[in-house]
Amino acid sequence: MSSRWRRWWSGLVLTTIATIAVLMLAARGKLEYYVHPRYVWFEIALAAIAGVLALAALIAPATRQRDHGHDDHSHDHGRPPGFIAQLGGVIMVAALGATLLALPPATLSSATAQQRSINSNIPLQDEVVFASGDDSLLTIKDWAALLRLQGTDFFLDRQPVLEGFVVADPERADVFYVSRFVVTCCAVDAQPVGVPVRLPGWAGEYPVDSWVRVTGDFVPADGAPEPVVVEPESIERIEQSDAPYLE
Repeated sequence: MSSRWRRWWSGLVLTTIATIAVLMLAARGKLEYYVHPRYVWFEIALAAIAGVLALAALIAPATRQRDHGHDDHSHDHGRPPGFIAQLGGVIMVAALGATLLALPPATLSSATAQQRSINSNIPLQDEVVFASGDDSLLTIKDWAALLRLQGTDFFLDRQPVLEGFVVADPERADVFYVSRFVVTCCAVDAQPVGVPVRLPGWAGEYPVDSWVRVTGDFVPADGAPEPVVVEPESIERIEQSDAPYLE
């Protein structure tokens, strides 16, 4: 086996794994865990093209190798010193790819949210949405932006409905964030946003990363980073959203 032939197989294995992974995620409706919804069909198209090219690459060189196999054997007497290492690399790549394909797809978690600092980079929305007075139109991203733009008086008598996953506040034991990720292109650029909820002893009933629906009232935050926090009237455990990221 020539070094050129081993490199060809390595590339083919990597391309095939990537193609299968994208198509499997798309078939299961989980591709949006990794890319923005607007790019899903683009990713599927690229994966399909890659699959066709991989098939062509498999057929053409195999035919050429069969027709001209005597040329390779004439120059490859015995295995070169790097043969085992390169072959082992191909096997490791294939094994890693198979493992990744077998693992269930998962969204970004509270650990990522804390690493990237909740509400540190919030894309501001159209002022018309904020001025509408219809709280049902506001997402967690909208409320998080308002927490940076408005003072306490703005939030009086407004009742948010928040759906997201639980993230602990690292500095306040009685506060957690109802959070979502905002994705521009893919999970790599995802930014966490959230609204603080004050509930002593919350961790015993609502574990970190669990999904909840919170309704309640805004109350002053008493010198916290945000002007207000939500005092919940009801908290309901829910299933993770089919579209977990916000645009």
